[in-house]
Amino acid sequence: MSEDAFLEGCRLLRRVALNEIDAVRKAVLANKALLKFEDYDRRTALHVSASEGHLKLTTLLLELGANPNRSDRWGGSPLDDAQRHRFPEVASLLRAHGARLGVVDGSTDHGMALISASAKGEIETVDELLAGGTNPNSIDYDSRSAMHLACAEGHTAVVTALLKSRADPDCKDRWGCTPLTEAQGKKHADVVQLLIKAGAVDYGVEPPNSARVQMESPSFDPQVTDPNMVDWADIKTLEKIGSGAFGEIYKCRWRGTLVAAKTIKSEKSLHGGAAFVAGLADAPSDLRMAALNDFRHEIGFLTQLHHPHICLLLGYSLSEHGRECMLSELMKCSLLDVLRSSAQSGVPFSVQRTLRYAMQFALGMNFLHTSKPPVLHRDLKPANLLLDFSDNLKISDFGLAKIRPPAAAGLIDEDAPFVMTGETGSYRFMAPEVFRHEKYGRPVDVYSFAMILFYMLDGAPPWADLDGVAAVRAAAHNNERPPIPRHWDLSLQELLRSAWADEPRARPSFAAVLEILENVYKSVFKMSYEEAMRRGDKEPDGCNCTLM
Repeated sequence: MSEDAFLEGCRLLRRVALNEIDAVRKAVLANKALLKFEDYDRRTALHVSASEGHLKLTTLLLELGANPNRSDRWGGSPLDDAQRHRFPEVASLLRAHGARLGVVDGSTDHGMALISASAKGEIETVDELLAGGTNPNSIDYDSRSAMHLACAEGHTAVVTALLKSRADPDCKDRWGCTPLTEAQGKKHADVVQLLIKAGAVDYGVEPPNSARVQMESPSFDPQVTDPNMVDWADIKTLEKIGSGAFGEIYKCRWRGTLVAAKTIKSEKSLHGGAAFVAGLADAPSDLRMAALNDFRHEIGFLTQLHHPHICLLLGYSLSEHGRECMLSELMKCSLLDVLRSSAQSGVPFSVQRTLRYAMQFALGMNFLHTSKPPVLHRDLKPANLLLDFSDNLKISDFGLAKIRPPAAAGLIDEDAPFVMTGETGSYRFMAPEVFRHEKYGRPVDVYSFAMILFYMLDGAPPWADLDGVAAVRAAAHNNERPPIPRHWDLSLQELLRSAWADEPRARPSFAAVLEILENVYKSVFKMSYEEAMRRGDKEPDGCNCTLM
């Protein structure tokens, strides 16, 4: 191809992206060969139009003779693009012109696409995938099938289509739940009848009597003698190294060891330095009492959590004279510090470093989620992931964490959603169901993990051009997600899409996340993560800060 022809093709793709219909019509009528022009990724004008959701322009290109089934370098068709970017009208138009799916979300067998479409009730996509030979019994990382999710959501048409394609009505996920478990638990009587008519007999794990379970914090009584209690006389303050809305962090020496001490701000500091009225110092305000309650709450969690990737509580003090403190191991900095330093230097994280942090993150979260009872963090963000002086990642800040005692609540299915406070945590990394004030469970932490993993891979936070509230609105109300570059590892692409799925039950457990990350690590570095850690294969962290 000549240089002039290539430039003419590039100009056409740009006009398509900008939805310049008249200019595109004029260019194509003058040179029909432009309809076959491909960029470096073998994407045609129809690919671009479909991915941008330009309905009228897509109609024009099809009328002018554009091939609806051209594949790009990844095997993706224009229909794939329309569905991936959630433009149903464009997708329907392409189907009417004979368009077929190519590679969907990086999966050549389309199994994950079927599961996702079934969860959302997208019957047209389900019908097309089944007609194309997709296995109706495809399962995700937790052995949950399209039938499980369609039954849980009450999508009768999808269940009917799956049964016609001989989907197993008695399949079990990793927790022993069957489609009947899901349908009966959600009281979808019409779906239950469909399943029974199809021969389903296994109710699997009995669904819980009620999903409206209140969350509890660990019991904590500072009056009981506790070996973790420390004496202020043993603590020597060296310097202030951090501050937040309610607390301050100091570098201290405790019995000869350097530690970080988290304290509650004074009454005056909490009120912005405003003058006290007579007697206020002797009567703590509601603001300080709330901060103290959160402080005790976090101590209650940390005294029970011991794991290599959870920040270690060394001791605490709850005196009667405003000298509350929490001692923990001194950390070098936060993941947020390193991400910002990387962005400023223009040197992105390597794949090795990203996978190492992601593995350590997932190891800590898997410990929390598989505890008896499970622990939900609910405020995962880069600022709450700390790095020690050996560049190991540890989860911190359990001020918003919650646990649920299954025995007391009469629960069997630990993943049943339950009622908790809405809009809890940091907006940019907040799961959609939390922002929508819906019932939620452990999958909210998986969603936050996905957003943080994206941040590490991309080098910029999700929706970097939006503030936190606008970002979570886009996710919760418009079902938007950050665009994933196609050159990223396909397994990581698939992990991101499943982990930030709008349907919580479609998200993998952290046990499944660890399995995926381990496979990627072996594929890239030809050794396991544990073997690499034994050999000491780490890169310099490139950060010289010391923060708690």
